[in-house]
Formats: sequence, C-alpha cells, structure tokens
Amino acid sequence: MKNPYLKAGIVSKYFFEWMSVWYKTKKKIELEDLYDCMESDKSQFLASNLTKLWIERHKRIRSNNNLLWCCLLQFKLMILVLFFLVLLEFSTKLASPFFLAKVIDYLENSSTSKTEAYLFALGIALTSFVSSNCNAFVYHNLYWISSKLRSATSSMIYHKILKLNTKSCRVFTSGRINNMLSTDVEKFQLGIMFLPACLASPFLFLAYATILITEAKVAGVVGLALSLLISVSQSSSSVITSVLRKKVALWTDKRAHAIKELIAGVRIVKMYAWEKPFKDRIEEFRCKEMNKMFFSNVYKMINYSLYLLSGKLVAFSIILTHVLLGNDLSINFAFKIISWTETSKFLFFMYVPQHFMHFHELRVSLRRINEFLISDDRKVNIENSKTKTDSELAIKLKNGVASWQINSTDNYQFTLRNLNANIQKGSLSIVLGVVGSGKSTLLSVLLNEINLINGSLEISGSISYAAQLPWILNDTIKENIIFNSEFDKERYKRVLEVCCLYPDLEQFDKEDNTLVGERGMSLSGGQKARISLARSIYKDSDIYLFDDPLSAVDPKVRDSLFYNCIKTFLRGKTVILVTHHQDYVKDADLVFLLDNGNFSTGDKQKIITNLEDKASHFHKDDIENQLDDKENERDNMWEEDVCLGSVSWSVYWNFLKSGSLWIFGFYFLLSTCTQATHNFTDFWITRWSELFDNKSTNASVDDTKPNSNFHIAVYCLSNGVSLIMIFIASFLFCRGLYRASKDFHRQMLFRVLRAPISFFDSTPIGIILNRFTRDTGFMDDLLLVVSADTLLLGFLLSGTFATVCILNPFTLTAILPLLFLAVYYRQYSLPKTREFKRLDALARSPVYTHVSETIDGIQTIRSFNMEKKFTDKFHAFQDRQSVAWFLYISSHRWLGRRLDTMIVIFISITAFVTVAVKGYLDAKLLGLSLTYCATLLFEMQYFIRQTGEVENLMVSVERILKFRCLEEEKIDGDESPICEDCSFWPNCGNIKFDSVSLSYKQDNQPVLKNLTFEVKKGEKIGIIGRTGAGKSSLFTAILRLTEPDGRIYIDGKEIKSISLAALRQAISVIPQDPVLFSGTLRYNLDPSNEFSDEEIFKTLKQVQLDKKIEKNPKGLSLEVSESGLNFSVGERQLICLARALLKDNRIILIDEATANVDNYTDQLIQRAIRNEFSMCTVLTIAHRMNTILDSDKILILENGQILNYDSPETLLLRKDNLFADLLRSSDQNADVKPIKAQDKDEIIEEGDGRGEVNPGYKSD
Repeated sequence: MKNPYLKAGIVSKYFFEWMSVWYKTKKKIELEDLYDCMESDKSQFLASNLTKLWIERHKRIRSNNNLLWCCLLQFKLMILVLFFLVLLEFSTKLASPFFLAKVIDYLENSSTSKTEAYLFALGIALTSFVSSNCNAFVYHNLYWISSKLRSATSSMIYHKILKLNTKSCRVFTSGRINNMLSTDVEKFQLGIMFLPACLASPFLFLAYATILITEAKVAGVVGLALSLLISVSQSSSSVITSVLRKKVALWTDKRAHAIKELIAGVRIVKMYAWEKPFKDRIEEFRCKEMNKMFFSNVYKMINYSLYLLSGKLVAFSIILTHVLLGNDLSINFAFKIISWTETSKFLFFMYVPQHFMHFHELRVSLRRINEFLISDDRKVNIENSKTKTDSELAIKLKNGVASWQINSTDNYQFTLRNLNANIQKGSLSIVLGVVGSGKSTLLSVLLNEINLINGSLEISGSISYAAQLPWILNDTIKENIIFNSEFDKERYKRVLEVCCLYPDLEQFDKEDNTLVGERGMSLSGGQKARISLARSIYKDSDIYLFDDPLSAVDPKVRDSLFYNCIKTFLRGKTVILVTHHQDYVKDADLVFLLDNGNFSTGDKQKIITNLEDKASHFHKDDIENQLDDKENERDNMWEEDVCLGSVSWSVYWNFLKSGSLWIFGFYFLLSTCTQATHNFTDFWITRWSELFDNKSTNASVDDTKPNSNFHIAVYCLSNGVSLIMIFIASFLFCRGLYRASKDFHRQMLFRVLRAPISFFDSTPIGIILNRFTRDTGFMDDLLLVVSADTLLLGFLLSGTFATVCILNPFTLTAILPLLFLAVYYRQYSLPKTREFKRLDALARSPVYTHVSETIDGIQTIRSFNMEKKFTDKFHAFQDRQSVAWFLYISSHRWLGRRLDTMIVIFISITAFVTVAVKGYLDAKLLGLSLTYCATLLFEMQYFIRQTGEVENLMVSVERILKFRCLEEEKIDGDESPICEDCSFWPNCGNIKFDSVSLSYKQDNQPVLKNLTFEVKKGEKIGIIGRTGAGKSSLFTAILRLTEPDGRIYIDGKEIKSISLAALRQAISVIPQDPVLFSGTLRYNLDPSNEFSDEEIFKTLKQVQLDKKIEKNPKGLSLEVSESGLNFSVGERQLICLARALLKDNRIILIDEATANVDNYTDQLIQRAIRNEFSMCTVLTIAHRMNTILDSDKILILENGQILNYDSPETLLLRKDNLFADLLRSSDQNADVKPIKAQDKDEIIEEGDGRGEVNPGYKSD
C-alpha cells in the first residue's frame, strides 16, 4: 500500500491530517497493516549512497571520522536548509521582546497609540507563529534524517558481517555487533538533533550580544560573560557526562553478557545449583554499573537544573549590575531582559551543550562502526575457483598451511600443516581425528573461512555444507530445507525420504509447515542435524562438506543416512565427511587423518583391520540408542507484552515505593518551593521597579533617591535559595530513581533465577534479555531524563498558568478551553502513539533476530552463496521498521502541531486582551503575565509530549514489574543453600521412586506415569527408550526441574523435604550438550570458589586436560571465550566431566554425555566414570550402548512407563525387549554378550597416548 504522505496536500502535510486515518481506526494496528516504505527511505537506496561516499573518502583519507563526515555530507543540503530555518526561528524569538516592550510602554501610559499597541500585539502573535512553525519543521525533519542514517549505517554493518574473515569474527563478537546495531546507530537520534542550532549559534550569539550591550551597556557585558561561562561549563560538562556514560556502558555490557549466558545455560545453572554465584556475579556488575551511573546522573541533573535557572541567573546578573551602577530599574527594561534571557537559554544553554554531548557520543559510536567497517574481509584465495569441466580433480591441496588465533585475548595459534590432497570428482572421503585435532578447521579451509598462509588450493565446482552444530532458522521446517532456493517438489520429497524426516513430520500437526522456533528450540538434536543435512543436499552442488552429521542419530537412522543419502542420493558427487564412526571407512575412497593439526592420508586397510580386532572385544564401539527425546513440547510460548492501554497507577506507586516515598515526597516539596520562589522573584522585580517610578514622579529631588538595598538583598536571597533548593531536589530525584531501579533489577533477577525451567522453555531468550537490557536501560537512564523534564516543566507551567490567571483573570476565558483541548488531544493521540511505539519495537525484533541468525550461520550462508538473499531480507525488515518509526514521529508531530496552534492562539489572545484591558488592572502585573505567556510556546507542547513519553517508558517498568511477579520453583524444606541436618547427605546414594508421575503442563498427558523402582547404593543403571519415552524426564524429576507427583526418596529422605539448592548440589550431572561460560577456566569449574587450585589441577589431570592448561601461561586463569568456542566440543565435554569429579558426590546423572565426541574421548570418559565413580550410584541415559553394557541393571522406558528393569544378562535371555533388539540390530549374526568392566579396562589400557588407542589414527 502506497504511503499517503506522498499524495497529501500542503494543508494535510502542515497539520499532519494524513495521519488521521490511523486515529479513526478502532482495531489494533499490526505490522502487516503498515504502508510501503517510501523510496527515499528504503534501506538499500540509503546504504548504497552512503557506502559510495564512504569508499571514496576512505580511499583518499584514512581517518576514524570518515563515516561521520560521510553521514553529514549525504544530507548536507537538508542540513543547510534547516540551519537557515533555525536562524529564522531564533531571530523571531529575539524580536518578540521588542514588541513586548512596546505593549508594556502602552500600558504605562506612554505616547503609544492603541492602534499601534494592537499592531505590536499582532507582532507578538506573528513571531510566535513563525518560530513555532520553524521549530516544528526543523525537528521533524531531523528525526527523519536520523532514521535514514540509522537505516543506512545498519545496512552497512550487515553487509560487512557477510564479508568478515575468521579473525575479524572473533574480534567483533556477536555481542559487539549487536551493540553497534542496537546502541551505536541509535546515537543518530540525538547526535544530529541540535546540529543546525549549533551551527547557527555563533550568528545568533552576535545578535544576542548586540541587543544586550545596546540595551544594558556594561550590565549587558556582564550578562554576556556569564552566558558564555554557563554555556562553556554546560558544554564541557556534557562531554564529561558522555565520558562517564562510556564507563557505565562497560559494566552494562558485562552485565548484559553475563545475563545472556545465564539464560542460555540456565538448565546447567539450575542442575549445578549455581544460582547464587551467578547472581552474585551479575549483582557485582550491576552494583558497579549503578554506582557509576548514579554519579553520571547526578552530574547530568545538576547540569539540567543549571539550564533551567540559567535564564534567571543571567537576567539576575544584568538587572543587579544595572542597578548597582546607579541606573534606574524600569519594568520595561526588566521584562525585556527576562524575555531575552529566557528565550536564549534554549539555544545557548540547552541546544549547544546537548549538541556537544550527543555529537561526541555519536562520533565515538561512528568511530567504533568505522573500525568495524575497515576490519579484514574474507579473502577467496582459491586458484581457479570456477568449475573446470576438463579437470578430474574436485579439490587439490598442495603444501597447504593454515592457522587461526583461538582466542582474541592471547596469541596462541592453531595450525594445520602438511595439507596435501588430490580428491577425485565423485569420490567419498572420510576425515578422522580425535577431539581438537583440526577436522572442522580443515573444512573451514575448504570453505575459504580460514585462508592458507602457505601452499595452494584449487576447487572445481560449487560447494554445499552441513555444519557440526546445526544452524536452524526461526522459520518452518520446509523453509529451513529449501533455504531461499527454488522449490523442486520431487527433489524435496526425495530429500525428506533419504534424511529420514517423514516419521518426524508426522509428529507435528502442521508437518513441514511447523515453525521450529528460535534456534530450532522445538526440535530435538537429531532432528536439527537431519534438517541441516537435508538443507545441504537439497542444493544441487558438485561438492558436499559434512561436519559430523551422523553423531546425533541412532544406529539405524545413521546407517540409513550414510547408505541412502550419502552413498546413494549423492552418488557421482564429491563428498567429504567428518565423522567419529570408523566403521564407514570401508566404503570410503580416501581416508584423511588429523592429529593435533598434522594432516595425513590414512591407511584404509590398517583402520579396517584395527576395527576387526576391536570387534573381538567390543560387539560395537558405538551401538547407540535413539536420543531424540524431546518430551517438553513448547506449544504455549510466552508472548511479548503489547503495551495497549494506559499504564496502571499501581506501577507508578510501586516504583515510587521502591525508591522511597520520603525521598520523592521531599523532592516534590522542594520543587514546589523552588517554583514559588521563581514566581516570587519576578513579582519582586515589579515591586522593586516602583521605587524608581516614585523617584520620577516626586517633586523633591533630594528625597527621591530610592534606597533599594533591601530589595537587592531579597532579590539575591530568593535567587540563591532557589538555586540551592533545585540542586538538592535534583540530588534527591537521582537518589530515588537509583534506589528504585536497583531494587527492581535485583528483584527481577531473583525471580528469574527462581523461575521454573518451564518458564525458560516457553519464553524466547530475546524477551528475557529485553527486560534486562532495553527495558532496564530505559528505567536507568531515559526515565530519569524524561521524568525530570516532565516534572520540572510541570511545576514551571503550573506556576506560569497560575500567575497569568491571577495577574490577568480575563485570560481564563482562553486558558480553560485551551487546556481542555490540550488534554483531549493528548488522550486522543496517546493510545495510537503507544501503538506506533509498540510497532517500532516489534519491527526492530526481526532485524536483531535476523542479524543474530546471520552471525550464527555465516559459514552456511556463504557456502550456499545466499548473501544477496539474506541482505534483501534484512533490507525488508529495515524498511518495515523505518515505516513504523516514521509513523511514530509523525504521530508526535500530529499532536505537536495542534498544541503549537493552541499556544499561538493563547499568546495572541493574551496579547490582545492585555491591550484591551488597559486601565482595569495593574500595568506592571499585566506586563509580567504577558512576559510569562511568551515563554509558553516551547514548554507547553514539549511538556505534553514528554508526559506521553514518560508513560511509554513506564511500560518498561511495568514489564519489569511483571517479571518480579513470576511464578517461583517450589522451594519446600529448608531454604538455606545447604541444610544443616543434610551436611553429609546423601552418604550412600540409594534412590527410590514411589508412584512418580510428571507432566510439563497441567492439561497435558504425563510424560512419566506412576513409576516405582529402586536403585541401591553404588549401582550403575543404564536407561534406554525410544523417542519421547521419558528418559530425560526421569532426571528432570530427580532434580525437581519440574515438580513431580508422587514421592522420590534419596537415602531415605523425600527430596521435597530438602531445599532445591541442597538437593541439586548433592547430585552431579554430566549433560549431553556441554555448556561453558565466559570467564576463566577456574570460574567454569568452581564458580563458588569452594576448591583449591591443587584440587582443580588434580581433577583436570584425571580428564587429561592438564597438559593443555599447563601449556598456557595463564593456567587456570585461561579465558574461556563466548560459548567456550576456544575449546573443541570434546574438550568442553571433558570440562563438564571435571565439574562432576570435582564435586565428589554420591549420585551421578549422565545424560548421553558422549553423543558428540570421538571414540577416544568416549573411552576416556567411560574409564573416568568407571574408575572415579566406582563407589557412586550412576544413572546413564545411553547413546552408545557400550556405555551401559557393564551396568548392573537396565531400565527400559516406553511412553513414560517401565517396560523392563533388570540386569543386562537377564534382558538378553528374554530376547523380547528393546535392549536385546538394539544390540541385535547392529549385527544380525553376532552372538551378543554383555561386556564385563575388566574386559573393557584391558582394551582401553592397551595404550596411554591418543595414537595408541587407535593405530589407524597415527600419522605416517
């Protein structure tokens, strides 16, 4: 739908009448209802122009300010027009006091005629009209320009993301990039808001200086000096405030990052009972953030208070100097000075200082973006990257060496060496290697994600890629597979078939049109892996690179994927498969081995022989059970608040109460007294001037010299008292908001940490992060500024209207209807303004989500050559957000235009009425009322707009308040971290289930149904079952992540009688997906500092990570990067094992801990479990059947019920159960027998080194 702004007439654009269609509609506005983006606002158009300017300037000048200059140059003509309009606006404002003085002369019985007085009154009305229109046009267009610049720079950032090389990706983390898009680009809004005014200020200051010196002579010079002093002080203070805000931002970023990791790894945090150390860490960051923010806000509020008083202070200095020099004080002179100083304070004491502060922040932000834009790009260094039809080789690597920096905080490099390979077209190559040997790095080299530093690489043909960690879009299953390609129905069906996805689609009501959620949260690990594989093979490419896609599926599906998909569907294609499953080596044409970065061609026959030797000891080294155990369906997702209706008064009351009612009460009292003092000061001037009037009318010259010492003293005292009171009030206001904000965040964090796991399962991470980042940021910072603006302007306007009504009662006939209309228009427009604000927020979310998805899947996107389609999608999201923002600023202007018109009418009526009632009221008081009216033009509409903005910001407070009321986990028992009577509990490890059932939602069918069984001290229990059988739910019940029905006893104590912290601390968990947090390695192992360095090193030695840590000079202080990306998946799993070893508990829960590791790491983990946990009770959800063959008992679950619970030998003899079927399915002809622990130990202990476990892995 075309934007109606384009076809609106002059009158419609002037009054923003084209917006009225939105106000008339009764239905809730959705993003789909928005108009099309105007061509001049489109992201692609704006970005291409800005990029062109930036590239040209960057070639000529290497400067960090290049982007800033290009942004200004792009809109130089419009900025020039706005500059002249600002000159016109303030010129008319400076002219208005001349007309005011003439009207006051008329009131004092001067020679001015009544006709001339009416003309001067008309002059006051016209200057108000011109200045209000200039102001409205200037700031609406500045908001519009800032939106365009934000859109353009955001697009430049996105374009750059798609070009970053591996090193740049590690320097510019997802957090830094998101910060640029969410924070840095937002600086345009205020960064250029006062630019035209600042450019015009030197010319206007000359005019202002000329007027003051002409009118007040020496006193004018004093006033100018004070004006300069205040302006320079305000400007420098603004820069200091900006510097303080940068320090605040450092701790804000740390806090936000810690919260993001907490939410992403909340299941681990709850399993380990780490809520307290994580809460303490976040609270530490928050405390440092708030302490620095408090001083920044106090400084900011003092500056703002000084701005409000600046006009009074300059007028005070001029009037006082004027009188002390022996001059008469006329009411005409006093009111002209007051009017000029009040008018000029907006320009010199607000606009200019604000410009310096916000422009400085903008410059810093654009420097950061500029630094990002000039970072290193990915370089395609493949020789002859085009397909060679005459070449028989698909890939040729010769003498290749590649390296990359593992962690941006140190200089450690991982290097791949001896890269020599000739891979024929249509061949199948398998890459083997232990954890951390460089398998994924090799594929990154082939994808040009990591460049060769030596040697050459030739690739003939197009590439398709499936990543080790499946990358899933927040879209339907179908769109994830098609991936923006043309839809080929027959190929699509075949892909679903060979990837074994049809049985999975039958589980979903909407089949392949099912939305999978953020990062595929409604899918199991195996489903994600197969969808990722399906995406890669749906694309008809020449070369397929697969990074271990077979590890997350059961044996039957794995074989089907290998033989039906890789061997059959991709017959004739070149395939490179990274895998830990050596049994497929016999089907490979080539085998490559990697050992700590050393690349070699493997001896295929030697590996096969080794596998046959192992078969005599192991029936199968990785017989797997089905792991797609996704019982916790997420049907009812938490929905983002839509901010409809007004904010409840209870929200304001709760916020004020958190900040202290005494503090805010005293603040209101001081502010009222300050405004009363202001009004009294102006009234005192009128009384003071009467002394000089008496002098001029007294016939006796000797007796007419007035003694004004008393008036001077009162005048000075009232100004001094108001200054002190407003500073104290500002401090109190900051203190109150500091206390309230700190308390709200603390309570919200506490409730989120105590929330049940179902809350996190059903709530997208973006919504929770939004509360702790954007909403908290609004509460901490913007709410202070806007609410202070609103309250102080409210006191000012109340005092002004009260004074005008008292001094000139005739204006009541105009004030009352105008106030009624102002309130009516505010109430009429505010709901729609809130809706547009909501739409703007909703439109931003897809932008951020799209960027996050792009960063996560950058390798996949580039391997599929999908950069353009993803860029087009980003532009579409940006354009929709630009439309929502344009409607939001236009809704403000719709209201502002009407308020401005009413204020101009009110000033005009007051001016004409003042002339008309001459002789009925005191001339001096009429002059004072007219002077007050002249200052209303800006404040009134700004106040109305700010009241709406306060309500919009209080929506953030309301949403935080809702998080403070989240449902808590049932604590039961002693709420202390460890029960005093449970200090040594459990000391045996007996577990008893008594009629235990479990449901994730009250209305759903239970996933565990009336389970009753017992595990004795030290027993090893293997748990198996098909998809949805309830395996993971069993652990959920034991840890009380979801409260079960029935009773569970551990060493005779019912677990509901134990505090959650004590229960979870007493149980060690080794999860399937290893989760690491940013910080030191020590923090990841022992965040509570319970263990010594010696104990931790001993544990690391047990999992054979001690040598890796000792190599690094930082030792246990080694920094773990975001998500632990500087460790391989296997190393992360070993760290999780070390956590369990360190705690030395009697009960161990192992949830498919070896699903994504190689055979060596699997054997290492199994040996550690058998040796170190020999005296412990161990429950293991099996992925590889060899991990439970030596269990004391096997627990078989189906549909939440126990099918069998007996020893492996007994179950095999029955031959009618899942355990026997799974073992038999791996080899129909094998005589399967359970393996005794001592047999396994003999096999594993054949060699200590990694190379000795599997001779086929040795480098030649």
